[in-house]
Amino acid sequence: MRLGSICGLVLVAAGAAGCAGTSGVSDALTAGALDKRRSGVVVLKADILGHGCRGGSLTIGKKLGDLYSAVATVKASGSAVAAGDDIMQVELPPDEYHVINVACGAQAGMTVTTVALGRKEGGTVLGFGGEYRRSFATFQLKAGEILNVGALAVLADVADGAHITVTDLPATSLQRFRKAKPNLAAQMQTRLMTVPRQPQQAAERAAMCATIQQVRAATGVSGPPPKECTGGAARTPKLDAAIANPAQ
Repeated sequence: MRLGSICGLVLVAAGAAGCAGTSGVSDALTAGALDKRRSGVVVLKADILGHGCRGGSLTIGKKLGDLYSAVATVKASGSAVAAGDDIMQVELPPDEYHVINVACGAQAGMTVTTVALGRKEGGTVLGFGGEYRRSFATFQLKAGEILNVGALAVLADVADGAHITVTDLPATSLQRFRKAKPNLAAQMQTRLMTVPRQPQQAAERAAMCATIQQVRAATGVSGPPPKECTGGAARTPKLDAAIANPAQ
């Protein structure tokens, strides 16, 4: 199912939430100190391509029965992304985690649109409470780790679905991160998050890759193409409805 969008007063809150720069942790943290307090740091970035939005938020959760419960939300404002400050960091206890929502806001004139990936069961009309339906990517964090889990890219409205790929952090983003937080970067390990996939027909893959190429050219996205476009025959499952408000 395609990503969706909504407009309204709730989107004013979405714009305000994006003004706080990029979520991060202190560069003074060490693997030894993290291990003593039984926690680790996750380093990552996420983008929704094809909607003209830069910046946004990513929600991390844990599996709770058949649903997923949010434990942390990390953000990068549009201005921070434009400045190259798009690598987010968050400290978490050791566990298996899931990416359960990615959201961003796009503005055209006076209209602001929120585009989001996740969907909840229960909760209020404004999005408070409830649990998320599914996991779009997963990673395992151990105590004492400063872990690069990669860059998550969501390409919406392609082949009647949203396609998700994971690559290493872009070289330009990594370069800025190393300058801004040299201590964290020097201790960082890389273990990319994984995305569930299912077989994809050649015609679907060709159409998806053609659109990805157009979007990348229009948005200036650099780096290697997704694995699906270099000979692999895989795709993510079709997604649930993706209309969300900033609280989701």
